[in-house]
Amino acid sequence: MLRNWQIILIDVILIVLSVIFGLILRLDIIYVGYFIRQIWPFILAAVIIRPVVFFLTGIYNRIWRYATTRDLLNLALSILIGSFILAFITFIWLYPNHMITFPRSLLGIEAVTSLVFLGGFRAALRMFERFPGDIKWNLSELPPTKRTLIVGAGSAGTQMRDELNKNPQIGLKPIAFLDDDPNKIGRRIGGLPVMGPLISLADVLTKYKIEEVVIAIPSAPAQTIQNFKKICQDLEIPYSTMPSLTSVLDYSPVSLSTYKVPMAMPDITAEEIQAVVRVMQSRNLSIGSQTSILEDLAAGVANAQYGIAVTNGTSALHLCMVAAGVGSGDEVITSPYSFVASANCILFQQ
Repeated sequence: MLRNWQIILIDVILIVLSVIFGLILRLDIIYVGYFIRQIWPFILAAVIIRPVVFFLTGIYNRIWRYATTRDLLNLALSILIGSFILAFITFIWLYPNHMITFPRSLLGIEAVTSLVFLGGFRAALRMFERFPGDIKWNLSELPPTKRTLIVGAGSAGTQMRDELNKNPQIGLKPIAFLDDDPNKIGRRIGGLPVMGPLISLADVLTKYKIEEVVIAIPSAPAQTIQNFKKICQDLEIPYSTMPSLTSVLDYSPVSLSTYKVPMAMPDITAEEIQAVVRVMQSRNLSIGSQTSILEDLAAGVANAQYGIAVTNGTSALHLCMVAAGVGSGDEVITSPYSFVASANCILFQQ
């Protein structure tokens, strides 16, 4: 996984290359060294302006491995904004004050080459970027894959294909789609053929030697799903059903009144957290200065001469039994609706 400074450095290199490549396209010559020396202020401005625009528009805050079409559109918009700023600075200040010549069409060409170079870099990140915690499946012993048919070539089906391809440990290899849409039948999605219609499920299972079926039509009627399951059962082919999003997320309102016993959130402030951190940093986790302070404070609140800190509430209750002289044969009354410690501290004295 590349760090932000590495991405910025690569961007700078690609921006310089985009200007050089734009010159080559504009002048239709390969050796453009002379012209590069003449427009170096423009190159410097591009190297500064484009990363600044990317920073201000949040391009450097995005995780490109999970980029969407909207992210790529935002990248294109950022490049367009940078090009407008470059054009303004070039004709207001750089040319002719700091450059004796400048081909105006280079601005448009450079914008296109920047989109290709910088956009291509982000596309490469989306395809190949990996995080330190990613599992290297090629080094793992994986189960043999099963030839899998995905029923449904919509958004749910394509998402299922992506997940199966990204997670080979599941052991399912997508082979084809099955769908009813005539606009999709006979075409390919992600390299997989789309077969159809749905009533041809049995024939497709036989033709492609399918070993497992994934039904990815969450919006389909229950009867349609049952028909698919019946065909798979008749052919003795395992199947699974992709649930709908609404069935995974429970949107039903939950009232606090449904709880028989009200639960309270502990009031933990930054002061308590800092106190715990100081104790952990001191390495005295059982007996230390904070323990003595706690004992003195507890004794003061109870108007007692001494206070003794113990590990937990059960130990404290047990010491109360000992201090009270409770022993075998004594009667102790406690609440029937309490923690088990309320009874255990009594049983310890038997």
